[in-house]
Amino acid sequence: MSRFIVGDIHGSYDRLMTALDLCKFSDSDTLYCTGDIGDRGPDVRKCIDFLMSLKDRFKSVIGNHDVWAYQYLSDTISRISSDTWEYNGGRSTEAALYNIENKEEVAAWYGSFPYIIEEEDFRLIHTLTYTKKLERSKIPLSEITMRNIDDSDIIDNFFGYDSGLFNRDILYRSKYFDEKSPSPQLAKEECFLLDDKLTVIGHTPLTGGVLYDKEMNVCDIDTGGFCTYEKHKYEGKITVLNI
Repeated sequence: MSRFIVGDIHGSYDRLMTALDLCKFSDSDTLYCTGDIGDRGPDVRKCIDFLMSLKDRFKSVIGNHDVWAYQYLSDTISRISSDTWEYNGGRSTEAALYNIENKEEVAAWYGSFPYIIEEEDFRLIHTLTYTKKLERSKIPLSEITMRNIDDSDIIDNFFGYDSGLFNRDILYRSKYFDEKSPSPQLAKEECFLLDDKLTVIGHTPLTGGVLYDKEMNVCDIDTGGFCTYEKHKYEGKITVLNI
């Protein structure tokens, strides 16, 4: 029995299945995900159906693209959020979810996603967020799910995309992005989630391979599964980590 963590999937069903086959993912294994199941890729519905079929063997945290999908399913998405969702590749998910026969079941599935998963040997979160933002939460972080994240007051739906909750500033201090960066330690001081436990994230697609910053003890495994960069001759990949 193994535990695997997959980076952002974004509707890339074929690449997901290729990665799981290479890992020899079996019926006794558990699959974790850094969030962002849909949008951008071509096979959102296939991804949802497969991941839902895993039942308790699939565990995902909330990604910003998941928030939009859940709001759409629960008829709570604002006009601003809808426009932002469409700009960020939401049409493929909207088409996949339009008039689906098990809408309530899929909504409940998305609604169960937690903000953070804490295991004994690693934590999983969509991306790093400043302590000052998380301290505003009216709900303990361990109790936040998609269903109550609006009540936590850590996401601002008025602007359609919460740059505070899904900010990349802390990650960009990694030496992966800036070899001369003097501030990984400062990042640890500003984000209490960075400590001796490995923190696995996604959200920021990487074209140069998986990021692991030893000082921050953070690993980004989003390698742009939906991407095709013809100019740079890069085909996106789905990364799966055997934890």
